[in-house]
Amino acid sequence: MTLGPVLGALGVKLLLVEDPEQTARIRVRAKQRDEKSVRGPKINPLTGVATHWRYKALP
Repeated sequence: MTLGPVLGALGVKLLLVEDPEQTARIRVRAKQRDEKSVRGPKINPLTGVATHWRYKALP
């Protein structure tokens, strides 16, 4: 069971609030990901279109 139906059955909503201090502490310890190891599609930030790593983007 996922969280959405559980919250709906209880008749409640969940509000997430970012804690900037905790985020900063986590960001310091987190490793930057190695782009060479990523297998997901690359997303063109201008068009929002995903391209597979094996194929060249279409013109």
